[in-house]
Amino acid sequence: MLNYSRLQIGNIMDNNVRLFLKTNNRTYDMWGHSILVLMIISYTMYFLVRQNFSLAMPFIEGTLGFSKTEIGVIMTCSLFVFGVGKFVNGFLGHLLRPKIFLSLGLVGSSLMNILFAKTSALWALSVVWSFNAFFQSIAWPQCVRLMSEWYSPTQLGTRWGLVSMANQAGSFLVFAFFTFLIEAYGWRASFLIPGVVGIIAGLVILALPLEVPKELGLCSMEERHGLAVEQGGQSGSSFQQVGWDILSEILRNKFLWYVSLATFFIYIVKTGFCSWAPTYLKEAKGMGIKSVGFNMGAFEFAGAFGGLVAGWLSDRVFKGRRGQVGVIYLGGMVILLAALWLAPVNASGLDTILLAALGFVLFGPQVMAGAASVDLSSKRAAVAANGFVGFFSYFGSSIVSGVLLGYVTQHYGWSATFLILIVSSIIGAFFFWKTLGYTKKVVSMQKNDKIEPSKEAVNLS
Repeated sequence: MLNYSRLQIGNIMDNNVRLFLKTNNRTYDMWGHSILVLMIISYTMYFLVRQNFSLAMPFIEGTLGFSKTEIGVIMTCSLFVFGVGKFVNGFLGHLLRPKIFLSLGLVGSSLMNILFAKTSALWALSVVWSFNAFFQSIAWPQCVRLMSEWYSPTQLGTRWGLVSMANQAGSFLVFAFFTFLIEAYGWRASFLIPGVVGIIAGLVILALPLEVPKELGLCSMEERHGLAVEQGGQSGSSFQQVGWDILSEILRNKFLWYVSLATFFIYIVKTGFCSWAPTYLKEAKGMGIKSVGFNMGAFEFAGAFGGLVAGWLSDRVFKGRRGQVGVIYLGGMVILLAALWLAPVNASGLDTILLAALGFVLFGPQVMAGAASVDLSSKRAAVAANGFVGFFSYFGSSIVSGVLLGYVTQHYGWSATFLILIVSSIIGAFFFWKTLGYTKKVVSMQKNDKIEPSKEAVNLS
């Protein structure tokens, strides 16, 4: 009888030890920080085989004899496919482990870069870069999946801003170093060499622990932070039924529609400016390739901090209220776009300051829209909801930022282009303002749903 009691006690102690290891704050946070760093590095690599097109655009136009409208065709096709891909991959994002998706997307995108470097016909370039866009669309849904699994609602904005810095980090590397590749070896080298590097990086990702907490033997994010654990769908539900339930949840959410419409116009500005800015600086400001690279590097560098500050403000100052931050940033965007447009041609120092300031405010609304899409949805629908918002963002940019801006610039000049960007910023701010009502509801729900952590874990710690 005594031995049996000791055995029972031993089993209870073993279970408590396992529970402690799963819910221990230090262990969990160590993994959370590691996942964050690995996400940033992995996602940065994607931009080496994506942002190079913007830098190479004026040289493709010159060497292959394309008009701005024809360059816009390549952009429109790829942006539309990217938007569709984000929506599709938002629903398919749970079928494989995150690192498998991230590896597949980077290797596929790198292969398309190598093929793009070997292509000259307009239709072929459009097809290849559209395939590249689909592979690119795989990455962000997996980052959203990892962030929603690892970080609480009051951490999400800051983490979102940090991971989004990969956008600027990759773009900064492109503008800082790829200018030398183009100058020394031509525009095709800026696709060929990153393509080879990307394949190697994609294979390395397979060895990284980019996993959700469950795969690493840890408790859920809700258990870690003492939040109510969301109940998933029925275990017997089919994939089609779960997908339909998620889609219905998304379509019935009016605030998610407001965020989607806001991003429709935000991405007209973001994609339009980021894509056409090197050409604008070269033609309207008379800058050489190195000056273009330096100024766009300053733009991306400041943008990284702009997105991070926006996320921090929304978490710490506005307590999860993303809409207020979005409206403030978009107001600054209107002023700075007008200032850059009206600045004198030979004021290179002023151009650099304005570009850096514009980069700071341009990426904040993007971070806010993404974080808001997760705030507004259930955990199971978070990736799909972000894909839904992403579809609107790139649907808008594919319509306007590509062919339309190319046509307008070619026939009506850069002033007409800046007017489109300024008006789009104002409309985006309006739809962000329409989301202000959801925030109090979300914050109060978070407070009401909060529960006490496991007593066993508390006693052990």
